[in-house]
Amino acid sequence: LVATAALAVPELDGKVAFVSDTRVSGVSHGAIGVHCAPEAAVGGPIALVEDGDTISFDLAAGEISLQVTDEQLAARRAAWRPRQLVYQRGYLADFAATVTQANQGCVSRVRSGLL
Repeated sequence: LVATAALAVPELDGKVAFVSDTRVSGVSHGAIGVHCAPEAAVGGPIALVEDGDTISFDLAAGEISLQVTDEQLAARRAAWRPRQLVYQRGYLADFAATVTQANQGCVSRVRSGLL
């Protein structure tokens, strides 16, 4: 709620959108793009967004676009590295290593036969 509450102020109303690859709650107004895929964890475009970047929405086409040059995007992609898993052992480590993205159902690849 902290991130979404920070956007719910009159001076930002209609000027700022919330874009994330995660679930959110408490968002009740404004432009919102959530469950973006491919996700940042796998190097999706949302992993390459930097402070100050412009993101545009084409609601009719169902698209969200990062407004940077192809060269900037290529440089960011080349520099991107995946995060280390927080959990190295146990159920959460197994889940984190095998779970699919939101657009693929958030299911374990082992149980769904994808691995």
